[in-house]
Amino acid sequence: MDDGAKEAKEKESQLIDAFLEISSSSRSVAVFFLESHNWDLDAALSAFLDNDSAHRSPSPAPAPLPLPLILPLPLTLLLLLLLLLLLRLSRNLSRRISRRRRAPARRPGTD
Repeated sequence: MDDGAKEAKEKESQLIDAFLEISSSSRSVAVFFLESHNWDLDAALSAFLDNDSAHRSPSPAPAPLPLPLILPLPLTLLLLLLLLLLLRLSRNLSRRISRRRRAPARRPGTD
């Protein structure tokens, strides 16, 4: 083998190695694409990537992240008002109970 053929083989081997490093494909795929594109690494890689993306099935959309429980503002305000009403009612009830305990017992007929 003469020096020109050795240099050509060495250059082809370097192009194959570069293709393999970038594409993570098999050696036979690298040789196929490089030969098909007259050993032009950029053209071979572009064709490989275009071909590879066309044959891949689209990946499913990622699942949405769970959101914290957030109530709509009107519902939040309504619940807050109900809570305040219950608090006020419980205070009134406890005041009435404490007044009855402090008040002297009424005897029938002593008005």
